[in-house]
Amino acid sequence: MNNTCIYVLIFVGFFSTYVVANLVPSICKDLSRNDQENVSYDYCVSKLGSDPKSAHSTAEQLAEISFRLTISKADDVFSTIQKVVNGSRIDQLVKYPLKICSVVYSRIPNDLKDGLVALKGGNYDKANVTVNAVVKIASICRDVVKVGSVSVSVLKENSDDFFKLGAISLGFTKLLRIIN
Repeated sequence: MNNTCIYVLIFVGFFSTYVVANLVPSICKDLSRNDQENVSYDYCVSKLGSDPKSAHSTAEQLAEISFRLTISKADDVFSTIQKVVNGSRIDQLVKYPLKICSVVYSRIPNDLKDGLVALKGGNYDKANVTVNAVVKIASICRDVVKVGSVSVSVLKENSDDFFKLGAISLGFTKLLRIIN
């Protein structure tokens, strides 16, 4: 047997026994313990676990997944607001604030993408400030979507998901700041 074969066998043997632990449950446990009001353990595990890459991800990669999920949900909220405003017969007292919310949510994905760039660059403080700011500015829309119509209740569900995902992303920025 030549040396190349031996090295290949050692290499394959090493990586076949090396198992990357799934960090999702333990990180979600920490995040939910540190922000009991906004982060549910089961919700966190479900959302992060929805990405197939999460089972073998580092904390930094899970944070990126969290940011991407939050960005996607902000896009969903914006799209839903557009559908409600443009396609529903809703009271003008609700329609006008929803138009304002449309403007707010139209900007959130790009702001979160800037936060993701900061996160990837190790600037956890900037990422934290960005997530915190978009969640706070979006909170002005929360009361608007608490109206009882069916179309607005769909918006409320999307908005609630955005806040939960935002809280998870915010938790990651704090966690990464501590461990790095």
